[in-house]
Amino acid sequence: MPPTVRLLPAVDGDRDFVASVWRAVAPLYDPLLPGAFAYEARIVERRGLSSRYDTLLVHAGEARIGFAGITRLRPRTAYLAQLYVLPAWQRQGHGAAALRQLETWVPDADELVLHVHRQASWARAFYARQGYDVWAADEPASRTWGDGVLAGWTPPATLLLGRRWR
Repeated sequence: MPPTVRLLPAVDGDRDFVASVWRAVAPLYDPLLPGAFAYEARIVERRGLSSRYDTLLVHAGEARIGFAGITRLRPRTAYLAQLYVLPAWQRQGHGAAALRQLETWVPDADELVLHVHRQASWARAFYARQGYDVWAADEPASRTWGDGVLAGWTPPATLLLGRRWR
């Protein structure tokens, strides 16, 4: 039976927790993006939560186990900016359960898109298991996807993944 998770909107008082998640998952990503996750943690600590997307805390029972960032790109398209679960809670179905809830977070959206680092094989495999396909295989294609709606969201060395459910 898949685990039960809840998504709750983060508030400014949650910034230390969000920063701690960035730091906890950094060792996995540092070989691909040296220092990037520590930098993100410092940004959250100094400036607060992002205003570009809704930051949601992932809860298992009363425990905060991760966070996600999601926004609406266009009327029926949501964009997942982040989904990270603390290492102690990974590989137990919590990320998949959170992702299913995130797919319904943006009202009326019938597709969710996200970027994944092309060398993050573990992340690519996770999203593939959840039914996500490659929608753009390089940065130029990602930046121009959907009439350019992702131009300001496309990080370097990433693939655009997506899933439609209606």
